[in-house]
Amino acid sequence: MKVCGVIAEYNPFHNGHRYQLEQIRSGLGADYIIVVMSGDFLQRGEPAVIRKHLRAEMALRSGADLVIELPVCASTASAEEFADGGIRLLAGLGVTDHICFGAETNAPLLKEIAALLAAEPDPYRAVLRKELSRGLSMPAAREEAVSRCIPDPQVRTVMKQPNNILALEYLKNLQRKQLSIKPYILSRIGSSYHSVSLSGDGFSSASAIRKILENGDPADAAGQIPEEAFRILCSAARSDGFVFPKDLNLLLFYRLFCETEESLQEYKDVDLHLARRILRLRNEYQTFEAFTGLVASKSLPASHVRRALLHILLQIRKNAGPELYVRILGFRKDAKELLTAIKKASSLPVITKIADAPFLLTEKQLNTLEDTVRASNLYEAVRSSVHGTPFRNEYTRPVVLV
Repeated sequence: MKVCGVIAEYNPFHNGHRYQLEQIRSGLGADYIIVVMSGDFLQRGEPAVIRKHLRAEMALRSGADLVIELPVCASTASAEEFADGGIRLLAGLGVTDHICFGAETNAPLLKEIAALLAAEPDPYRAVLRKELSRGLSMPAAREEAVSRCIPDPQVRTVMKQPNNILALEYLKNLQRKQLSIKPYILSRIGSSYHSVSLSGDGFSSASAIRKILENGDPADAAGQIPEEAFRILCSAARSDGFVFPKDLNLLLFYRLFCETEESLQEYKDVDLHLARRILRLRNEYQTFEAFTGLVASKSLPASHVRRALLHILLQIRKNAGPELYVRILGFRKDAKELLTAIKKASSLPVITKIADAPFLLTEKQLNTLEDTVRASNLYEAVRSSVHGTPFRNEYTRPVVLV
């Protein structure tokens, strides 16, 4: 039995994602595909456009066999912690042979950079310390340190490309943990990660599709999303509605006025400098996105600020783990062999019903789950309020069966 893992957000699921799953089947010859998927809040520091159970169903109807949830303290973390959480889950299942991810450059250079980042030799550390002391952000300082140690003119370009950023973290993580899971790297096809224009070849970015969903009719995204996944998306538009960062505007504004310099520093990604900057500028708050831009600086990238603000809103603290467990969001009925193997081999507790969690999880694992449940209930409250539809508590969500 050959099993391949994928770490994803599917915000929303589109043709590029289906292509990846197809390539895992045809190119790698995988019998089963496990997806570790972010829940209702994402690594970009924003809510998912549709709720996690619908995104899980999209994946299952488009080629995945099992979807498990990446807890919120990992799904909203930096690329390093996001990758670490996903890989630890895949490794903990005890059945994963490969991990597949996309990249936008040649694999040899990616692997060379990842090896350097995993080892962190003294010359690298020396440059990193020097650049951080000059006020550079960690990503910028790391890029400078790597470019000094690897004299390849493509290094800087490689490290800036969005898909490569996560690819490097996956490779680095696999090397540091000395895991037997093998990387299976696919070249990205279609539009660039940040492109906001629909592509004529049917491989538009998730950013472009989200823009259509926010500004127009979901039907305009037809052809960019697999047919069965598209039906789920259109059904969600009618019955659930979509959620966007702007829907958090008032909640975040209120939350910021409940905080002090001391309390802000309890949250993940918030240090004294950022806490003081938030407090100094909060009277100028207009929207989540606008405030992110206002607070961001040379040493505080907008991506870092956005995640920090989301952690404040969700009250995710620095000691929030994650202590992992396996929460199944959905699976295919014909994947019984996979589920049986996981139950035998997993070093992590497996839960399908949240109500069973107190009997299966440690105290720290329960804390991680409670953070995730609270975040999903907030997401549902926002969605329900914006669209005038019934609120559904996270405890009432059944596993998706396809």
